[in-house]
Amino acid sequence: MLNNFMNIEKYQNKNVGYVTTETKSLKHKKKLKLNEKKYSENNSSESKDIINTNINNFVALGFDSVVLSATNFIKIDKIINVIIILSALLVAFFQNHFYLFLLPIIFKFLFITFCRVDLDNIKNDYYKDDFIYKSKIEPILNIIKSSKKVWRRFSSSKVLDEKYAGGAGEFAKLVPCKVFKKIPFPFKTKANVCVLKCENESLFFLEDKLLILIGDNIGVVDYLDIFVKSKKIQFMEKNKVPKDSKIIGKTWKYRNKNGTRDRRFKDNVEYPICLYGECDLKSDFGVDISIIFSNPKDL
Repeated sequence: MLNNFMNIEKYQNKNVGYVTTETKSLKHKKKLKLNEKKYSENNSSESKDIINTNINNFVALGFDSVVLSATNFIKIDKIINVIIILSALLVAFFQNHFYLFLLPIIFKFLFITFCRVDLDNIKNDYYKDDFIYKSKIEPILNIIKSSKKVWRRFSSSKVLDEKYAGGAGEFAKLVPCKVFKKIPFPFKTKANVCVLKCENESLFFLEDKLLILIGDNIGVVDYLDIFVKSKKIQFMEKNKVPKDSKIIGKTWKYRNKNGTRDRRFKDNVEYPICLYGECDLKSDFGVDISIIFSNPKDL
């Protein structure tokens, strides 16, 4: 069981509250003649982005050639994609010349199959100890991989008035993540790997390194340089509750100070409070990752 660095937030704790996603302004707020700020997206302050910065400076010792080769392969692949698009347009114009489209497709297949950076052939004499991975990274990855839903938290802000956020004390911007057990292009490896892909960011958890891919930029970080903490959080879920999540309470979309339903709102619905898990990975030089997952039972 992974040690928690933070205690579970209590449902009754009004000072801490729980987490929810950003709210939208009400259509009938003028009719009620109430403070617009309390109902709109302005019901937040101290917004903080949770993103990786200075990624080009994330190069672990011995991995300079990995970053250079992978970056070049990504650029070549993009050029091939442009050629495929242009060839498709030519085929549409010259309908009898299908080979114009077929040839770049075959070339792309061969390129992404054989032109990869083999991580197994890289000798890394700077950091061989896998204690951090086995004790902190691997246990949380096993929980993430077994969860029905995984999200990447990209921002966090404090709720100004909890009454108009279902009692939540914090807003969060969450984007769904896809979890893969096989490393994609431009890398290859026979070792165990967990890949989290979210929008234009991909996180490759190797057995000794974390690879971060954002667009064309690649960073490689030793686990030794990353501070990891995990905790259970309470989340006001506005969407469908994942099957593996535990509902620990309920709240109203708009509620009174005592937690009862605010009857001024006709569209005031009841939301479940779910118990989720969260893992934060940070470093002193720009790594800032927050992953939320639906099943924290082994934390």
